[in-house]
Amino acid sequence: IDESLKHLIIIDDNPTRILEKQKRNLREIPKYNPDEYLNAKLETKNTLIQNYFEGFLPVIVDEIKEAAEYSEKNKISFVEAYYPYSADASAEMLMLLKEGYNMKETIKIIRENMKIFEPKFFFYEEKNK
Repeated sequence: IDESLKHLIIIDDNPTRILEKQKRNLREIPKYNPDEYLNAKLETKNTLIQNYFEGFLPVIVDEIKEAAEYSEKNKISFVEAYYPYSADASAEMLMLLKEGYNMKETIKIIRENMKIFEPKFFFYEEKNK
């Protein structure tokens, strides 16, 4: 077991199950609704809904591959490389995308500037790091 959590990500649709210190490891995904998916696939033939639900896992697999390659190339932990995709970085990711950066640029900015996105608000945070 990796007690340091440096090589572990958690993929979940419910962030309330995650401890605060695990948010950096969390890849939050939308809730899966099997009734809506099956209805779209079998009854209404709604390809938009089908593609939405079928697209979750391939996106995450691509993120994992990209982060693993970056981790190895840059000699950092997998979790550090995966940080832009984590729940902890989701607000920064969204804001940079809305500011006009593309996904590749956004990931690079977040990775290279992690410290500006994780300010220490309390005196005890400084002592623990």
